[in-house]
Amino acid sequence: MQQRETTGMTAGERRATFGLASVYGFRMLGLFLILPVFALFAEGLPDATPFLTGLAVGIYGLTQALLQVPFGLLSDRVGRKPVILGGLLLFAIGSVIAASSHDIWLVILGRAIQGSGAIAAAVMALAADLTREENRTKAMATIGLTIGASFMLAMLIGPILARLIGVSGIFWLTALLALVGIALVALVVPTPQTSRVHRDAEPVPAMFRRVLSNPDLLRLDFGIFSLHLILTALFLAVPLILRDLGVEPVRHTMVYLPVMIGAVVAMVPFVIYAERHAQMKPVFVGAVGLLLVAQMTLGALSGHFWGFVIALWLFFTAFNLLEATLPSLVSKVAPVDAKGTAMGVYSTSQFGGAFVGGVAGGWVHQHLGLSGVFLFGASVAVVWLLVASGMRKPGRYASRLVHLTAGGRDTGELAARLRGMPGVIEAVIVADEPSASLDGGNYVIYLGTFSKILSAGLRIGWLVTPTPIREKVVLGKQAADLCTSTLTQDFAGHFFQSGRWREYVAELTDIYRARRDVMVSAMAEYFPHGASWNKPQGGLFIWATMPDVLSTEDLLAKALSKNVAFVPGPNAYVDGRGASSMRLNFSGVREDE
Repeated sequence: MQQRETTGMTAGERRATFGLASVYGFRMLGLFLILPVFALFAEGLPDATPFLTGLAVGIYGLTQALLQVPFGLLSDRVGRKPVILGGLLLFAIGSVIAASSHDIWLVILGRAIQGSGAIAAAVMALAADLTREENRTKAMATIGLTIGASFMLAMLIGPILARLIGVSGIFWLTALLALVGIALVALVVPTPQTSRVHRDAEPVPAMFRRVLSNPDLLRLDFGIFSLHLILTALFLAVPLILRDLGVEPVRHTMVYLPVMIGAVVAMVPFVIYAERHAQMKPVFVGAVGLLLVAQMTLGALSGHFWGFVIALWLFFTAFNLLEATLPSLVSKVAPVDAKGTAMGVYSTSQFGGAFVGGVAGGWVHQHLGLSGVFLFGASVAVVWLLVASGMRKPGRYASRLVHLTAGGRDTGELAARLRGMPGVIEAVIVADEPSASLDGGNYVIYLGTFSKILSAGLRIGWLVTPTPIREKVVLGKQAADLCTSTLTQDFAGHFFQSGRWREYVAELTDIYRARRDVMVSAMAEYFPHGASWNKPQGGLFIWATMPDVLSTEDLLAKALSKNVAFVPGPNAYVDGRGASSMRLNFSGVREDE
């Protein structure tokens, strides 16, 4: 009977997803909490100016932008969890410095150290390690949703917390959130058995040039840069204007709550319309235009409470719409083998925008006043509108990552065949190197067996590895079966020292090549229409896939009655796939059989 593929998340995948989402959400909540209150708090700090206030708000974006991709690449070498734990520790240290500060300069230092705990790329890479491809998008989306939820929660509780525990208390709270995140990583998030580079989820250095030369991606990178520039600058002015309009700081929550809810309600129909009717470009460009209108209205009506609140609602409607659609557009536009790199550059642009927004917004406030901050944001929106107008209409297609288990394929030919299939726009095949890396060190283990090149009955092999790993393997081997027969080891050692093995392997290669060719010819003659198989360039096996209507597990029972055996495809997978595939061995069968 054909087995159904498992597409739902396993318990381990759910645990990893929600654990990492919580870790990242706590960190982003700590960063966002001061946005609605810091401009007011900074007025009482020694040496504070509007420019330095903006620098304190935005400098986390600079260190985050500079370090998130390097930290992600570092996690490929030393392991995901050590990088994430180190980043959270840096975030906690920065929070403590900011909480203990008595002037603006220490706050700036603390915020810079907070941002240096750049764990975004490492978190995404760990999520990719712990989830299968078919569930990876769900995991990434869940983590992404926590960012938006953290921002909304920070807007609502930030003013209340500032009244209850003060801004210094908020910084202490962010340090506590970092420690909770460390506990979650250590105790809740699973540790992957292996870690590898995931091109769909993390940056790959070889892809940077390709991503940075793509004009469509650069438009989107400029977009997220501009959006967070405008957002950060906005919060240097809005808390001060609401106070000047007579709203007590603790009651700012009563303004943000209906504005945020109303913005989400207004945004959703546009997202649905854009996706269902393939109208993403007009909706996207229209949202940038609405952002421009909102900025101009905020500047013009900063002295009128209801007008200012309505303009704030327009702003967050546009902001939420753009924040939701930009990642989707990057995913659609990015080359299929460079999506992780494209998202890494996108995130770097986002944090860079937050830094520039804080610095430039603070400078404008200091020299041109509060209304000038909105005019500055409007000018950035004008440039963005011109850039966005030139974007191409995004295609309506999805991408899928598939692991090929059969070796010996001509990857160029296979990619060409895939591109020729109906509905396939792009196909890229990336060959993985046959090595194993271990978390915690730059180790490569090389394993081999004498069974296939000398005698199957020997059951011995070889291992090339650094001494610390070899010692552990020897202990494990001794615990399993004491040791391999010294007689067979001595026999193999003398045989290979004699040098005769090269001639013997060459003889075997000729025999196996002939048997492979006979089997491939027989398959071409007798296998049903629609079947496919590889022609291996090495090894002892052929991987074949029958038409979907056939189950190789059912077929095996009939084959055994004819003294024919093979390995059904599902045995090569952990999730029940491969129901119509099989592995055939040609080495043990003579050509005349």
